[in-house]
Amino acid sequence: LKCIPARVVLAILCATGIIELYISRTNLSIAIVEMVQIVNERDDILGGRLAENYGTKNLFGAAVFVDALGNFLIPSATKSNYVYIMIIRSIMGFFQGTCFPGLHAMLSHWIPKQEFSRFIAFVYNSKSYNDKDGNRV
Repeated sequence: LKCIPARVVLAILCATGIIELYISRTNLSIAIVEMVQIVNERDDILGGRLAENYGTKNLFGAAVFVDALGNFLIPSATKSNYVYIMIIRSIMGFFQGTCFPGLHAMLSHWIPKQEFSRFIAFVYNSKSYNDKDGNRV
């Protein structure tokens, strides 16, 4: 594992996190919209400020963690009150919305300039995985 550069590991982890976020956003949104008609909005300006204050890696890690925790809690929430689903999805949406504004800055710090466009294409195009294969998972 020492032969794999840290920037490659970073790119793979970021891409995997984005895949997870988009899979849960799409799949759960389809199911939840059917039940309670929720609309989820992102605020990129707030996400950028939070990334500046707390660091992108902390924000990105928290977003993936909160998203996974929300996915774990939604089945229990569906058996109780729909308000719990709305609260969980709102929290998940807030954390998902904070990811992308600072992600570019984090990658620009860690990826060499000559490889930057390739890594950015890999990380940001990982959301396209969901369009093709994410619903199968």
